[in-house]
Amino acid sequence: MASYITDIAVSLNQAEEQNLQARGFKKINVSLNPGGNPVHIWYKKNPEADPITRIQVSFEDGMCDGLINAGYTKVNRNLSTGGEVFLWYFSSSTEFDTNIVRSRCLHQH
Repeated sequence: MASYITDIAVSLNQAEEQNLQARGFKKINVSLNPGGNPVHIWYKKNPEADPITRIQVSFEDGMCDGLINAGYTKVNRNLSTGGEVFLWYFSSSTEFDTNIVRSRCLHQH
């Protein structure tokens, strides 16, 4: 059985990175904030949980209500220093969803 990504998190500093690593998360080693403070996405695979099938980003309050109503889970770490930008994910296993997997290209520079 394939192992799909089931949890995602975001780190904004070294202490958060250490915490996520200790909890079994793996870092995607590309910063979302090149040239500034590193912002990394982390993921975990749990064969007993529904896979993540959709990822969204919110950048204004009105978007949050829609994502909550649609069943998305918010990663509660602001990705921006200039405003509020949040990552959201949706977990499902219907015939219409495609499971998100880690790509080999994420390790290329």
